[in-house]
Amino acid sequence: MIIKARLYEMAAEEILKIIPSFQYIRIKSKDPHPTFRAYVVGHEGESKGKLIGEDGKNLGHMVKKWYRSAVQKIHDKIQLGMNFFHGHNYDNSIAGRTSIGEVVGKTTQMINDKLSVIAVAYIRPEFRSLPLDVASIEANIRLAKEGDELVADVDDISGIALGNSATEIPGFPGATLLAQVQEFAEQNQHFLKGKGEEMGEITIDQIRELIKSEGITPTDLFSLGAITDVQDVKDLIEREKREARSGEYHHRKRHEKTFDEQKAEWESKEKEYQEAINQLKPLAIKNQRDTLFAQMVKNRNLDEKETAFIKRNLDGFNPEDPEKIEKELDKFVDNQLDAFTELAKDVFGVDTKKGDDGKPGVKPADKSGEGNPFIPSVPT
Repeated sequence: MIIKARLYEMAAEEILKIIPSFQYIRIKSKDPHPTFRAYVVGHEGESKGKLIGEDGKNLGHMVKKWYRSAVQKIHDKIQLGMNFFHGHNYDNSIAGRTSIGEVVGKTTQMINDKLSVIAVAYIRPEFRSLPLDVASIEANIRLAKEGDELVADVDDISGIALGNSATEIPGFPGATLLAQVQEFAEQNQHFLKGKGEEMGEITIDQIRELIKSEGITPTDLFSLGAITDVQDVKDLIEREKREARSGEYHHRKRHEKTFDEQKAEWESKEKEYQEAINQLKPLAIKNQRDTLFAQMVKNRNLDEKETAFIKRNLDGFNPEDPEKIEKELDKFVDNQLDAFTELAKDVFGVDTKKGDDGKPGVKPADKSGEGNPFIPSVPT
């Protein structure tokens, strides 16, 4: 459906009052010198506009009756952010069309004793030079037959088309031209700061809504230095540091405690192992000593008396270096044989000399000891 309206004379301050503060801030953040235009897009009474059926068929122009409740619905169905287009397409669809602006404010106002809907458009810079002085809503409507009249009601509105009155005739004959506000002068900047009584205060909630809707981050607005210089931020950082240090301390203490416990456990086990080794070590040395000594008896060709003499003293053998037990045992056996020789000579009067094979042995010094049971026999 097409409804056409002419621009109506309106003061700049009135336009500013219609625009929510957060919307104005949002637009100014991306366009330092914006252009805003206010359009009447519908009012009570009759309108004549093109109708398009559900099948896309052009039903022609029809006169429709608009009651106040339906006009109020036009206002309610217009959403902030809704697109403005340059002219209509054949079926009022929005796919593939270029947006030349968006709705940044809306209101209803009594004009010539008729409830009228006013939509404020932000016109993008590249389209500001276009002579756009009429507006048409693109809506799905329901028509009811009341006598000879078709009464209109609105289901939804998908966009608003702007055109030139030189080629477009307004659908609402009572619609009038509204002024535009372009590139606000310095005196209007108090609107940003919320100091103008006529234009309304900017609330914290509006600023928060703007930041949320635009996905603005603190660093988009302030430097990192400015953010970290805020006392609350400083306190937060300091608190986080203290908690981090405390957490690190307790973490370290927990690990130290665990380490100390594990260390004590390791030392206890090591002590147990060492004690077990110390207990087994003499047995291992004894077994190794006995094996080596048996081999030495065989290799040295020791007789029973020499072997018995050395065995009596074998438990007194304690190697200084278990790794060199064979060498130390060999020396021990030499010393024992020397002791055996001296004992035989001093106690029993028997000389010791080496045998023909070069190994130590015991030989009688004379025959006087023959038959004496206390004198050890010596092999000849």
